[in-house]
Parts: sequence; structure tokens; C-alpha cells
Amino acid sequence: MYASLLILALSLLQISPTVAVATDRTWYSPGDEVTIQVSTTGMPENQTLWLYVDKPDLRNWYFGQLPANGTTVTLVLSADAQDGTYTVTVTWDHRYVQTGFIVEGQPIPEFPLAPLVLIFATAIAFLALPRRQASARSEALATHP
Repeated sequence: MYASLLILALSLLQISPTVAVATDRTWYSPGDEVTIQVSTTGMPENQTLWLYVDKPDLRNWYFGQLPANGTTVTLVLSADAQDGTYTVTVTWDHRYVQTGFIVEGQPIPEFPLAPLVLIFATAIAFLALPRRQASARSEALATHP
């Protein structure tokens, strides 16, 4: 009985390993380098980690084995890399952590209308200003004849 309790207590006290995965950026263009940082704490030296990077169409783009103490992996996107969200997954002992990044070949265009909207709003404010001043003057004259 005491042996069972001791085994239970030791298993509860055992620290489970933690794994973190991150990319150096969240947005890339085709042809860019993607740096993936995998860090671990409490991981047994004989534990195998696997890194998967899946394209937006869910097909595997990269697959590789990692050391138990974590590492940095640098991958280069091809010049015709598919646009969309790529999923980065690290697995070990039937567990996993994930992150992702976006590849976009054509950046979202800047809208040249913003300066025009600002100019238009300023013009309207200046046009409305004389009316407000005239209204304030007529109210002042009406209350103080």
C-alpha cells in the first residue's frame, strides 16, 4: 500500500517537459528566410522531437528531427511559395505545440485616398467654422442688446 502511494507521489512530483516554438516574424514574402526557434525545458536527453511545417494546402513543406535540447532551424521559402498561412508543429511523446506564419507575395496596397479624405474633412471643417462663429455672434447680440 505504501509503495503504491510512494509511486503515485513521485509521479505527481515528476516535472513534465515543456516545449516552445516560435518564428522570427509572423509575415514573410516568397524567397524570405524563415527562422524557427524551438526551446525545451525538462526534456529527457533521449527524447525525439519532430518538426513539421505545413503549407496552406495542408501538404508538408518541411519535416525533420530535432535534438531534445531544442535548436534553431532556418528555412528558405521558394520564389513561388504559396500564399497563405503555414503551420509549424513540434511533436514529442504524443504531444505537440504549434505556431504559424503568413506568406504573401503581393503585399496589401496602400490606399492613396487617405490624404484626400484628410483634405476633404479639413475643408468641410473650415467651411462650417464661419457658420458657427456667426451663430455664436447672433446669440451674443440677442442676449446682450
